[in-house]
Amino acid sequence: MAYQELGYCIASTSTNTRRKEVASTLAAPTPTPGFEVEIHYDTSKSFSPLGVYRCAIDCMYQFAQTGWDKELTGGFTVWVDGFDVQIDVETSRGSHGSLPLESSHIVLGLYETMVDISAHSRFCEVLTTLSQHRRQLGTLVIEKRTPRTLEKGGINATGSIPVKGSPRSNTVTYPSGQITDLDDDRFSVSYTYSGARINSKDIFMTILDALATAAQFSPDAPFKSLNAISVSGDCVMNILEVDSQCEANYSFVTKALRIIIVGIMVYLRKFGEMTFQLKWKAASMAEGSIKLAGHSAAAQ
Repeated sequence: MAYQELGYCIASTSTNTRRKEVASTLAAPTPTPGFEVEIHYDTSKSFSPLGVYRCAIDCMYQFAQTGWDKELTGGFTVWVDGFDVQIDVETSRGSHGSLPLESSHIVLGLYETMVDISAHSRFCEVLTTLSQHRRQLGTLVIEKRTPRTLEKGGINATGSIPVKGSPRSNTVTYPSGQITDLDDDRFSVSYTYSGARINSKDIFMTILDALATAAQFSPDAPFKSLNAISVSGDCVMNILEVDSQCEANYSFVTKALRIIIVGIMVYLRKFGEMTFQLKWKAASMAEGSIKLAGHSAAAQ
């Protein structure tokens, strides 16, 4: 097979089969019937796990902010300064028998890829093919960052997004603080570390689960609640709206998820239980927590 000739090994096929194994614990949306991913690894090209998780978080965030049914008309590349890895998404549109590639396909394909990578600790070059009823939609590649994207702040012709550094203010401290969004200083997240340490892999996968779940809603849709859980089942997240004059939407929530993992936990290098509040002009819009599963019950 061509992929094997290039050095890739086939790790898994059929999203639906694998989804049945995890759907009872994961909150992320179930793929439509006939949607499949095939994941190929080149283990000779390895990357930092943190770099892969960071790229996946930012890629998932970008598509969560785009809209579930948005069609990708060209290519799309995401990288993070300080890491030598990038995620490249390409549509198969125009090739014989192909179907349109939408944000929903990318979110689900990336989520399934990261579940597989995390479960087997395969942080290396990955090629994931996305298809619907065996008709190709596109590809998603985790690969070494190309020279043109190594130029800081550069944007290439495929619509690459150079993600800025950690969105933080001078109040990102331990064990509590507040972080203001770089793009809009009216929005902030206050936080308090509240208990036990949690494996960073579990927190990354919980955030990805939450982003994939939120992505199915329009960014402007009113927010009510969101629940997420890690693949291991050891980490859970809950976010609820609060009775406030400021109404939260899913754009705020996905932005907060990125801030929590990138701007707080990765920046402080502290992964653990946390309570947090989403605020607009200092007024609370929503509140949530990240906890070890069953921790509260065990403490009682």
